Amino acid sequence: MKPYISIGITTYKDLSDPVVAREIYRAYENLVPKLTPTEISIWQQKWSVADVNGFVENWLQVLKYKKHADREREDIIESGVFRLGAEWKQKGLGGGQVRFRPENQNDREDTILIKHPYLARINWLVFFSKLVDICEPSYAMINLFTEAEIKGDKSSRFEAFDGAVAGEANFTHWKASSGVWRKPDKWDRKARRVYRFLPELSWANFLGKEFEGQYNSELLQRSVSNCIASETGLLFSLTDSISDVVKAPENFTSKRLKARNAFKDGFFRLPNS
Repeated sequence: MKPYISIGITTYKDLSDPVVAREIYRAYENLVPKLTPTEISIWQQKWSVADVNGFVENWLQVLKYKKHADREREDIIESGVFRLGAEWKQKGLGGGQVRFRPENQNDREDTILIKHPYLARINWLVFFSKLVDICEPSYAMINLFTEAEIKGDKSSRFEAFDGAVAGEANFTHWKASSGVWRKPDKWDRKARRVYRFLPELSWANFLGKEFEGQYNSELLQRSVSNCIASETGLLFSLTDSISDVVKAPENFTSKRLKARNAFKDGFFRLPNS
């Protein structure tokens, strides 16, 4: 298999704002121009993208819905809108997808999932850092996946590490002694915003305030590279270059294991490897 880049972003910022779409397109255009989207779609509808305006215009679609008491009665028991996020791509070079929270659940998360083939000449850390600035995430990751890097129990999405990690459930669900997956009460916002798990450390990560108390910040910062601490969280990469995943895998694995020691026991779903 060919190596590929996956980026996952989880945020409580409203990504449906067209300003966000404009900034993401500009990030592609300025930092990874070869991957700048040329097509955008929502469900079965597709549009060519010639410039930033074409991207922004089709970033969000809103569909109205109504629920009736039954087929034979006209009584409406519920109505609202679906907020549909766009998928984008550069022909032959992958792309991304944004998912917006339901219209009536402002305390839920929005996510972005991105997948591109690995292009060695791109400064992936700069691009990733810009996406973090735009999206203000609770968690964000970028990893270079190779055949050796893909691992985990594929029977559970929470224990697999083969692509973008995004969505509240990845950080809050736990497996009971019975083997059944449990989760916080969906109405308990405070419990849902305590992130206690990751499947694995990616090459670069952003840990937001939701991870407070789950790691030793000083120990972690001594163990990693390109570390930037801010009021909103900690951005770091395990090594100086993402190419280390393929060019120096032993060093990359060693740095990952060292960084994992800064986290609480049981934080990682996958065993040391």
